[in-house]
Amino acid sequence: MKNIVKLASFALLICWLSAPAYGVELKGVVKSEKGDPLADVQILTNAPLREGKKFLGMQMTYKQLETTTDKNGLFKLPDHGRVVYFKRQDLNPITKILELSDIQVEIVMQDASSTTWKIPTCSTVPGASKRVGIVFKVALPDNVPFQKRASVDSDEYLFGFDTGGGKFEVMVNWGGSTSIEPPEDVLLSSKEFSERSWRSGNTIGYEIRGVKSDGKLWRRVSFRWGAIAYQGNSEKSARVFDKLIDSVCFDESSLDK
Repeated sequence: MKNIVKLASFALLICWLSAPAYGVELKGVVKSEKGDPLADVQILTNAPLREGKKFLGMQMTYKQLETTTDKNGLFKLPDHGRVVYFKRQDLNPITKILELSDIQVEIVMQDASSTTWKIPTCSTVPGASKRVGIVFKVALPDNVPFQKRASVDSDEYLFGFDTGGGKFEVMVNWGGSTSIEPPEDVLLSSKEFSERSWRSGNTIGYEIRGVKSDGKLWRRVSFRWGAIAYQGNSEKSARVFDKLIDSVCFDESSLDK
């Protein structure tokens, strides 16, 4: 019996070692609410690496894959992660949570014309010169202190709110190159989230917000060159920061600096 167990274990080990290092191909179709195929939808995912690789001496844990739908709304990815993003500027963005074993999806995307958030440019907002922030500028109440910090990559503002007993929760605003999407662990740990596009002048970006499994709230408004966000906050501080974000203006002039 012991020999049989050893042989079985050895066989399983050989199968595991000989298994391909590639992931699971994902195929799918993207349609409109009317059922029409949607072409040129951008699809992004970070697929986990099944074998260790290094880039510039750093251990890589995932590879970014990207494709677009064809005229029939069809797409194919050679591999995929748990999170897959679907975007087109005139459509409401969709972030899909999948299992790594999923091989087929059907996505229905909505026209963004009725849901896009129009953010005013700061040049049209009275008193905008007194606002604080990088690209996204807010009018601060007295109970929200801030600190500006500079780094090699970008500048950032930290906004704080005392939730009681000197315990501060923060919101961050930064400029420079940024990831439009929130960290994937935030998405995967959320019991629900919603998303929409925003537009200010000629700039288009995305807003996504949700509730984590522990009840903490998060929100992120971003585009290619900056973001304003809080992550894992109580309802008390989230209400304060939401009020600031909801009345934000977009400083287009800072994009030329």
